[in-house]
Amino acid sequence: MHPNSEYKTNLVGHDFPITDLGAIDTLLRLLYHVELTSSRFSTIWTTEMTFYTDHDTVSITIAQSKDNGTQIENYSDRWRKDEVGAYLEKLTSYKVPVSKDSVLKAR
Repeated sequence: MHPNSEYKTNLVGHDFPITDLGAIDTLLRLLYHVELTSSRFSTIWTTEMTFYTDHDTVSITIAQSKDNGTQIENYSDRWRKDEVGAYLEKLTSYKVPVSKDSVLKAR
């Protein structure tokens, strides 16, 4: 997991194993159809996703951007598939944290 600069949070604050075969299949289908992009994003959250198989381990970094896009990064390339971030948020029940400053302004 990587600390996030704006909200000081990750998608999840601990390892979050995904064991549901339907969820895994959906994630793999979304990741299979990513499109290469060169844009830079201002991120809301980041997370490290690791896939384990009997023969290999693959890690990628996924970041959700302020424009509701998803940046997927390995060591040499960046891809974008906007549905991945929203699906990961749904799986992990992620809620954007409320900052202390916004609570004080509301009073």
